[in-house]
Amino acid sequence: MSEPHIGDLFFFSYAGDLVLSRSDQPSQAVSFDRDGVKCSLLVPQRTRPIGWRSSPPITKAAVAQFIPAIAGVDNFPPSTTILAGLNEQGQLTLYIDEPNSADMYGRHSVDTFVIEVIGLDSSDNRAAFATTMMAQLFRWLRVETDQWWAGRTSMISAPTFLTWMDITAPGRLSGAMGSSPGSILAHTIAGKAVTTPIWRDAVNKVAAGLLPTIFDEAFQNVAYYQAQGEQMTCLLLGVTAIEQVRDDLAETGKLKPNGVDILKHLTVDMQKGCQRNIQSEKPDLYSFLRDTWIARGRVAHGKPFFWKSNPTQTALPGSFARSIREVLEWMQTIQ
Repeated sequence: MSEPHIGDLFFFSYAGDLVLSRSDQPSQAVSFDRDGVKCSLLVPQRTRPIGWRSSPPITKAAVAQFIPAIAGVDNFPPSTTILAGLNEQGQLTLYIDEPNSADMYGRHSVDTFVIEVIGLDSSDNRAAFATTMMAQLFRWLRVETDQWWAGRTSMISAPTFLTWMDITAPGRLSGAMGSSPGSILAHTIAGKAVTTPIWRDAVNKVAAGLLPTIFDEAFQNVAYYQAQGEQMTCLLLGVTAIEQVRDDLAETGKLKPNGVDILKHLTVDMQKGCQRNIQSEKPDLYSFLRDTWIARGRVAHGKPFFWKSNPTQTALPGSFARSIREVLEWMQTIQ
């Protein structure tokens, strides 16, 4: 008689690595119960080579397959990927994906996670449950560490490369060239590595069925979609988070918004309700908010991108995600 099938072991691998602490990274399995289902999260591991990527690097030899004459060029810049890792001081850092750098900074990043699920009535139900648990775990880990790339199923650690060469006539190269990933980690790294307490706290929140708020996740999600080049999604997520916090303030009676103009809500309406005004208190943030509100309105109606404070700008500023966070943090100070 065969033994009853009561559970499954699930392996999850992600394009966006999770960076662990050098001195206090998770080293033991953690068990928890959720809705009567028993789970055990094993110690995360790296299962692919450090610095691995799926996109082939554009080398001189690769280009020579298309243009044999390139073999005679002396100064050819190889394409590179920029990844996130941990330096000797335990700080998150960006590094170019080269063998020496990857070995130095990438050793503490992990990409594969295993969860055991005991309970429920089928493997399909257990798979759905495990997927939900892992998604919620990474939501909390991103919030606690600002590793906005971690646990993403598609990520810029395997970007499309853009290598270009100047031409002086059709089919004739001038010799000048450059190379870069199509999109890179363009944001200043100011987060932190995952320690054992952070890991256990995230697991405990998942076990309790807690979820981060829109405010909690705004920075991580906006930064991720900006890195992916999805400007409309960035604008919609950023403004939606601001509107959610505004609505929370309205429910408490601290703000009585009139109409739909978020600029008016955080200046004129807020001045009337609680004597606060983002324009007078934080003029730089107000300028950013104005640019964001205008750009969001134009993009949402199918018009070209426009950044009012710099009309020649064709994309969101690199600081966009952090500025969204600063606006939200200012709103959180309203008493």
